Amino acid sequence: MGVCNTRLSKEGFDVDANALELFKRTCQAVIHQPGWANARDVNEMIQKIKEQRCLRVFDEEVGVTEKKQRRDIMRSDVEPVAMKIIKGRYVNIKAKEMEDIFKDADPYE
Repeated sequence: MGVCNTRLSKEGFDVDANALELFKRTCQAVIHQPGWANARDVNEMIQKIKEQRCLRVFDEEVGVTEKKQRRDIMRSDVEPVAMKIIKGRYVNIKAKEMEDIFKDADPYE
């Protein structure tokens, strides 16, 4: 999802490919659900992802790679946000659909 990567890049974050793919799949899953408001919801998701990243970084030990780790957005930052928005917006989602959304991205695609 270009807007996510562009916005976070402008703020100095590096977005992991799996994180970006999960963000994209989440948006694709809920875009046609009731209450989806494109820009507002994307902005809210990005803000919540940054908050998740803060929690992750705060919990990690500070090490030699501290600076790099503190500017990365990882899949683990996106997962709880994606799960919450899907469960909150997606009516009658099936287990297979959830599995497809949350499967790891293929780095060779």
